[in-house]
Amino acid sequence: MTILQEQAFQRLNAARGKIWDYLPTDFDPDRELKEARSECYDSID
Repeated sequence: MTILQEQAFQRLNAARGKIWDYLPTDFDPDRELKEARSECYDSID
């Protein structure tokens, strides 16, 4: 892994932790995905 790749990986990991600061405390990515799919495709069951 090059130095630039290592730096990019470190920035990505830091951003992953900060993302949760901007989301609601009750955010559920699985629920959001299921709701978005149901809006687009009516039913995925």
